[in-house]
Amino acid sequence: MIFPPSLAAGARIAIVAPASQVNEESIENGIEVLCRWGFQVDRGSWLYAQYGQFAGKDEARLADLQRAIDDPKIEAVIIARGGYGSTRII
Repeated sequence: MIFPPSLAAGARIAIVAPASQVNEESIENGIEVLCRWGFQVDRGSWLYAQYGQFAGKDEARLADLQRAIDDPKIEAVIIARGGYGSTRII
């Protein structure tokens, strides 16, 4: 099994919501903790979007996730919330 290196202070972490909409206050509380730990946080463009029960249209959620994966400066991706919406974009 291959284990990635541990994240160090200063690492960039992307947070995206590829499924259901999320509670902004809860996510911001978590982001505050990550920042206190020394990480840089990149919020997905559609992180707080609402489209029905989802955090934006399928295409938008997929684009957010793909951008985070493709960005060489991003060292980790945190999924704010999973579920049925994730299977719709796979």
